[in-house]
Formats: sequence, structure tokens, C-alpha cells
Amino acid sequence: MVSFFPRILPDEHLFSVFARYHHLAGNCTSAHTKAQLGLALGPLKPQDTANLTFHMALKTAATLLDLPLSKVARSNTLTPLLRLSLPAKLQDQQLTEWAISQSSVPDSKILMNDRMLTFDKSWRFCNECVEEDVRKVGVCYWHLSHQIPSVSHCKIHQLPLLSSGLKTLSDFQLPRATQNSISPEGPNLKNKAWESWLIDLFARCQASETMTSLASLEATLESIWRVPRSPRSARLQRYQEILGYVEDVAGIPLLGTIFEFYQGDRLTYRGRARPNFIRTTFESTDPKIRHPIYYLLPIWAAGLSPHPAEWSREL
Repeated sequence: MVSFFPRILPDEHLFSVFARYHHLAGNCTSAHTKAQLGLALGPLKPQDTANLTFHMALKTAATLLDLPLSKVARSNTLTPLLRLSLPAKLQDQQLTEWAISQSSVPDSKILMNDRMLTFDKSWRFCNECVEEDVRKVGVCYWHLSHQIPSVSHCKIHQLPLLSSGLKTLSDFQLPRATQNSISPEGPNLKNKAWESWLIDLFARCQASETMTSLASLEATLESIWRVPRSPRSARLQRYQEILGYVEDVAGIPLLGTIFEFYQGDRLTYRGRARPNFIRTTFESTDPKIRHPIYYLLPIWAAGLSPHPAEWSREL
């Protein structure tokens, strides 16, 4: 029986409100809290929206908060960003389910492939935000904007986000300010440009019920870069040209924080030439849906705005 449930706070991650409930309820174990709330046993990961734990939590939160499921999904989860690379059919299915307060997990055969992405996937926090939250609302909590894939600085304080070391909130931990010295320096210009663009894009996705789908992302890439279909030699040369341009705009250090094969200064990876992620994005035969970062990075590098609805007008 749940006699109370805390209101969800601005920019709070879905799982954070359960962690706060756990502490307010004074429950001894996380298993007790999960049973009380009807949550599935499983990892509470910050960037994973494709598992049963997440979808049961989404339905539970919407019910306890008395909010539309679609509003909780858009305002307090990374779904608005991560669903960008879903096919339109899956997006429509998701919107239909949300309308009747349901939420289901996509088939495991098509789940997002983030195997080569190396940005921090642990729960992250900003020291200043932790202290500020306690002053303003009396409690610290996990911010959704701190969990956006590849964003490494707080959008408010421009301080480096700190890794909690937690891959999951299995014990419903909340962030704690650290006494470690933190460099006041913000991101370099290239990182700042990318992170600002991505944060702005995420905010626009949160505000919109109609979303760009995988087909739209692919069509945008085709329109921007105009890759010839034949001959094959010309197409491969074009992929290399695009890659060089994106590397110049993004810079190797930024790409190194995103892709595993940009670690270090070598042009090889696992004894072979470093993969061309542009070619991979255009011609992937992997049955699993690719992470939207693969598509968004070359769209950003081409200078398009962070507003998907404007992309077709800008081309």
C-alpha cells in the first residue's frame, strides 16, 4: 500500500523519484520498496529505456503521480532522444500505448546497438546542483539532463559532471556532493558546441509529440551529404570525405569521448584500419537499431539547427 508518493521535481530522472520515495518511506531494503511499488526486479540504468524494469517503472510513476504516461516519458526520461532512431511504425505503436497508459519493450532483436559508444553510462551529477537542490527544495536528486549520452558538463554551471560509479540504482542511492577539487574550466569550444546543440535538441524533442523517425534521419543524411549510389568506388571515397569533414568539425578528442575506436592517436583499431562510422551509419546491415548519436553527430557537424522540424527547410 502506497500512502504517499513525492511529486517529481524539475529535470528529475524517472528512477530518482523512486529513490527519494525509498528514503522517505524509511524502507530497510530496496526489494521491499520495489515490491511495495510493483516495480520489476532489474537494473535501474540511467540511459537504458529498452527493458521491462524501465517500462514498468514508467507505468507505476504515471499512476502514482496521476500524470499522463506520455508526459512522464517526455519530461523525465531519455525516451524523447533515444526514440529518434526508431522506425516510424515503432514510434506510432509507442504513442498509441502511451495514450492508454501502457508501455512495452521493443523486440530484443531490434534493441539499440551502443556497443562501440564509450561515453560514461553511469549515474552522473554536478556538485553545484547537489548543493543547490538541497538549498532550494531540501533534497538532492538525479538530474535527467546530467544523463544525456555524451554530455559531460552541467548545462547550468558548466562544471564537469562527476561519475557516481553507480551503473544502476539497485539500492536507490541519491547523489552526494564530493569534496574532491574540481577544475572550474568548462568544456573546450568543440565539446561545448556539441553538448549545447544536443541539450537543445533534447529539449525540443521533449516539447514535441511528433518525432523525427529513423527514415527522417536517414533522409536528412542523404540530403546533407549526397552520397552517390554508384559506382562503389565513388561512394566509398565520399564516405571518407565526409568522415574527414566531421573529424575536422568535431575534433578527435571529442570523437574519442564518444567512439571506442577513437581512443588514442592510432589510425588502427584491433589491428585493422579504424572504422569509418559514416559508412557504418549509411550502410549498416546490423539488425539492431543504431544509437541516435551515430546520426546526430554528422547532422550537427553539417551545421543544421537542433530543431528537427527545421531540417528539411534548411537543406
